[in-house]
Amino acid sequence: MATKHKIGIFGAGALLLALVLTTVVLFAFKADSKHNKKVEQKFERNTKKFFASQWYLIDASDNNPANQDITSTTGSAPSSPGCNTTNTGVPCAVNLSFSGAVPSIPAGTTVQEAVDDYGATVGSYTREP
Repeated sequence: MATKHKIGIFGAGALLLALVLTTVVLFAFKADSKHNKKVEQKFERNTKKFFASQWYLIDASDNNPANQDITSTTGSAPSSPGCNTTNTGVPCAVNLSFSGAVPSIPAGTTVQEAVDDYGATVGSYTREP
């Protein structure tokens, strides 16, 4: 025998109120996410004016930044079998961050000199096998 459930006027009102509030909250957050995306894009553009980073290929004999000579810049982290983030050998590239625009660092400058003379902060390395 099936049992019928009765919802009183207060129960129906509570369900209606819950539905309305859920709808309002969903639309509010959806609109807010569009606004947040614009704010994030503006923040990213403005941050690039004050903080910049660059990947550099390096010739290194060990993990000491004083023994790592910058040879050239590269657009992104190398990801070849001979130089990538999962290898564990000596470094072959480094990501340096700067508090302003990326300076022109001549080849032959060591990573330590980039830190001392150009205000670089050492980030990630890619390594040889």
